[in-house]
Amino acid sequence: MKKHIASLVLVLLFNALAIPLVAHAQDEVIHVQTPKDGWQVRRAQTHTLINTLSNPNASQAEKADAMHDFDARLTAAEKGELTPIETMELLRVFYVPQELHNSPPHFDTLLRTIAAQATLGRYDALRFADASGRAEISVNESFFTMPFGDNARDFIQFVKDQPELANAAIEQGIQDARNKIKTNSIGPHPTACCVCNAC
Repeated sequence: MKKHIASLVLVLLFNALAIPLVAHAQDEVIHVQTPKDGWQVRRAQTHTLINTLSNPNASQAEKADAMHDFDARLTAAEKGELTPIETMELLRVFYVPQELHNSPPHFDTLLRTIAAQATLGRYDALRFADASGRAEISVNESFFTMPFGDNARDFIQFVKDQPELANAAIEQGIQDARNKIKTNSIGPHPTACCVCNAC
């Protein structure tokens, strides 16, 4: 009888610990917050900085502080300290528009950088994400097309006009990512979830 009670208690404990993050109480759904990873926190901060910089009602002091922090975020991206998805967003909001102001724009350089980040992001997704997570990144986040934003037509035209140069740039970007993967020590635990180990 004691063994039966002990087994029953273990089953109840296991079931209690295995409750999903959404618990039902009196026909209400209670959402339990889980701690965010470092990259998720940084990404939310980056969104706040971008919103502040584009907000016409933000004060000069707020914009100056946001610009200082945004510059630090760009420096971190250039040093390879951010995850691929963070870098892809910075490409969309800063690097791509900045390069397109040059005459002529260096589409090949941009494509090389984008291809490298796309490869690194795909590597992370295959290594650490489940099928749902991979769908979230590729479909909901539009990860692979994220950097192009409103400038996708310009890139399409470049690929049409100079297919060999575009293809070479993409191949170089993929090789850049492979080289980075080979030379970095990537931990086996999902907390070290990106090639840059920035999490």
